[in-house]
Amino acid sequence: MTTKKSVSLLTPEKQQEKKFLTIDCVKISLLLILYNLLNRIFAVLFFYVAYTYHSGKFTLSYSAVLSYLKKQTAFISSTTFSMTANLFITLMSVLVFGIVFAILFRKRESSFIKPKKGTAVKGLKWFSACFVINILLSQLTSILTGILGQNGKLLTKELSFLSVF
Repeated sequence: MTTKKSVSLLTPEKQQEKKFLTIDCVKISLLLILYNLLNRIFAVLFFYVAYTYHSGKFTLSYSAVLSYLKKQTAFISSTTFSMTANLFITLMSVLVFGIVFAILFRKRESSFIKPKKGTAVKGLKWFSACFVINILLSQLTSILTGILGQNGKLLTKELSFLSVF
């Protein structure tokens, strides 16, 4: 009985590059999950700030904040409230996301920003395949986020009275 040894067609440099790409993909996946969590955290923080601003009181009771805001229909249905909420949540999430990104990719961040000579032709050649793969992975990520979101419906239920989300 003979066994076949697998022969690696990748050079050591390409194997190292593949290893780095795999690590980067895992980091980016974790960053996407982090961004989703940051959106929820900053939404809750915004509700606390809005409650404190509008009522003039401070509380740590999230249910008190929600019940107060539910009663203030004119305030929460205003365009100003909606735009401020969206702006605050997005800017804070992107800011923290950028800081974490810079920390995770501190040594390799220039390769994400600065293209190298000769890679434009390869990029053009692989663009359509990568685009299709990106769409498929985005759909899978969306499905996974939906499944994981089913377990965290508490926040969504509590915040569903707002038109912001």
